[in-house]
Amino acid sequence: DYRQRETQTWLRTGQMQLATRLQGEQRLETLGDNVLEFLAGYLGAEVGAFYVTDGNSAYRRYAGYALAPGTTDGALQRGDSLVGQAAKERRPLHVRDVPAGYLSVNSTLGQAAPRALLILPAAEHGVVHAVIELGFFRALVADDVELATRVSEAVAVAVRSARDRTRLEDLLEETQRQSEELQVQQEELRGTNEEL
Repeated sequence: DYRQRETQTWLRTGQMQLATRLQGEQRLETLGDNVLEFLAGYLGAEVGAFYVTDGNSAYRRYAGYALAPGTTDGALQRGDSLVGQAAKERRPLHVRDVPAGYLSVNSTLGQAAPRALLILPAAEHGVVHAVIELGFFRALVADDVELATRVSEAVAVAVRSARDRTRLEDLLEETQRQSEELQVQQEELRGTNEEL
């Protein structure tokens, strides 16, 4: 009973602390960094990546946590690789006993392969907005997966909000540019009218 209460407290604390990190207007890169830094610290992950959908079926890496130099950041399609498969299935993937050479965790003193991976799709109303991949030197327990699952919707909402805000900013910039062009054209027309 005590262990169960302690676990519930740990889960709620993690959810609240991540919610604090998600607050405010953040660009996708900053949001990805904040999510990865929090989850890596709270769960004890050694490496991580944060992928965001382009709105179709491709995912692009927006942030990384302790990734090895030269790690590819190309677009992934839904169903491609474990990240794409987790997005396609809309469920977390827990990979135990990661094979040698699959992923490397590097420091200036050496490198090692993680023992476990957790790949978490961040979905809202059945739509996957992002996928988080975390690598661990330790075996994962059910509580780790439970926390990741609980925070996935909050991350999805934050990603959708950031993407919507970015689109609005882009539209505003385009509108301002068009307004400036229109003003220049109006001045040219005035000049032409005066000449006539």
